[in-house]
Amino acid sequence: MKLKMMSAAWALCLASSAAFAQEAEEVAKPVIVPPPPAGKAEVVFFRQPGYAGSAISCAVQENGAKVASLPPGRFFIVVAETGRHTYTTASSGTDNGVFFDLKPGDIKYVGCTIVPGFWVGKADLEIPIRDDAFSTKMWKQVTPDRIVSPNVLTKAQLAAAMATSSASPAAAPVPAVASAPATAAPATVPAATPAVAAPSPSAGAAVTSPTPAAVTTTPVTK
Repeated sequence: MKLKMMSAAWALCLASSAAFAQEAEEVAKPVIVPPPPAGKAEVVFFRQPGYAGSAISCAVQENGAKVASLPPGRFFIVVAETGRHTYTTASSGTDNGVFFDLKPGDIKYVGCTIVPGFWVGKADLEIPIRDDAFSTKMWKQVTPDRIVSPNVLTKAQLAAAMATSSASPAAAPVPAVASAPATAAPATVPAATPAVAAPSPSAGAAVTSPTPAAVTTTPVTK
């Protein structure tokens, strides 16, 4: 009996070590959220990294049923049907939570924060004020052992959805209509104005100089 208990404890220790090693090997990176499937919506849950309150669990629930838990620096994506949805945490109760009336194609973001308490803090959900609270940071996806709901995308499903989204052909640009080259109008050359030749003396003609007028002298009578 004692040997069996030691073997079970050793197996649990090995499993925990393997899970810890797997998490340690992961590298946080930017996440591009793929569009939801046709007729459905998506809700992205995330928790900021940090040591403060890291020992407090952030277990997300919908209508009292656990969806998944969020360690610091992690995220998960829920594919949801359209309509009204209410999400809470195990420590906040049903009074505090976030509510959505989801429409086809909606993508909503929910952050998990740790609120200090008298004895111990608790996890609360809130809709981020800034739209880029998730898209501008680096994240790791939650590990499979923390996922309960089948509506949460696994790593393989998220990778496939992202590949499908990136492979979708983009709208082809409308080709520009090539215009016919403009025909240059022929340059008009102004007609040359014939030069007017100055009259020149004929060859061999004598050049006559004007004859001076005769001067007539009238005698003066005394």
